[in-house]
Amino acid sequence: MAASPFKRADRLSASIRDIVAEILRARIADPRLRSVMITHVDFPSDLQQARVYWYFLKGATDAKIAAAESAFTKATGLFESAVARELQLKRSPDLQFRYDKGIDHERHIEALLDEVGASKPPDDTSR
Repeated sequence: MAASPFKRADRLSASIRDIVAEILRARIADPRLRSVMITHVDFPSDLQQARVYWYFLKGATDAKIAAAESAFTKATGLFESAVARELQLKRSPDLQFRYDKGIDHERHIEALLDEVGASKPPDDTSR
């Protein structure tokens, strides 16, 4: 029997990301979670907990992040029950919602590179 190219955790991560994103889109009316995007889901090796990473599409401030974290905490039961129902697992993982700081770091690095590129004199290719 050939080994699957993806681990079970990878398949579950993708499924959970899709389920949580759909719940956010279709069922959550909380204004604190508007313009939130689910970036990815990580599983430790035991598959007991899933870390769901999210990000604001525009305008993330410390206050908006804190408000969204509170809203995710309040709605965790809804997300967990939807995941359990959709995936039909013996034991559904506990979901932990975390703000994805990686995108902020990427944007900061891009801004620094743009700044360095703008301050560099143009190449003299006319020789």
